[in-house]
Amino acid sequence: MTYKGFTYSPEIELEDDNRKIYHEILFNGKRVEAPYWFQNISPYTYPTDEEFQRAVDEIYFENWVENG
Repeated sequence: MTYKGFTYSPEIELEDDNRKIYHEILFNGKRVEAPYWFQNISPYTYPTDEEFQRAVDEIYFENWVENG
């Protein structure tokens, strides 16, 4: 998934009997701090497009407030 230049890049950890997904967001190839709720989406499912877009919008908003 890509939105406003941000990319969803899941990291998958394989174990003997299952796999866990760590939800990461990248900008220009570098990891950015995703909102807490996004990082805590179930490690057994992928986020929806809407969830990813909401997370990116929150990152944008926080950056705008902090950096004008």
